[in-house]
Amino acid sequence: MSDSEYDENITMEDIVKDITEEEFLNNKDTREILDTEHYFEYDTYMSKKIERIFDAYYDQFNCKEVFSSRDAKYCSLAFSSLVYNYIVKEYDFKLFIDCPELAAPIFKEKAE
Repeated sequence: MSDSEYDENITMEDIVKDITEEEFLNNKDTREILDTEHYFEYDTYMSKKIERIFDAYYDQFNCKEVFSSRDAKYCSLAFSSLVYNYIVKEYDFKLFIDCPELAAPIFKEKAE
C-alpha cells in the first residue's frame, strides 16, 4: 500500500483522535467551543438543581423576613452562577470526534 492510498483511508475522525486535549485547550477557538458546551451542560443539568438547593435553604432558614421572594429567585440564580465560576471543568472532548469539523481551527493551525 502506497502512502497516497494510506492517506485516502484516513478520516477526519482519525485525525481528530490524534489531537491531544492540551492542543484543544490551547487553541482559542476550540477552547471557546469547549467552554460554551461545558456551560450549556451545566446550565441544562446542574444549575436548576443548585437553584432548588438554594431555595430549600432559603425556605428552611426563613430568609423571607430579609429578602422578598423576587430577591430569592435572583439570589438563587446568582448563587448558581457563583458555583459555576468555581467548579473544576471537565470537558467532553468526544464532541470533536462526533463533529470533527469543529476542530477545523486546529487543522488550520497545524497547516501553517
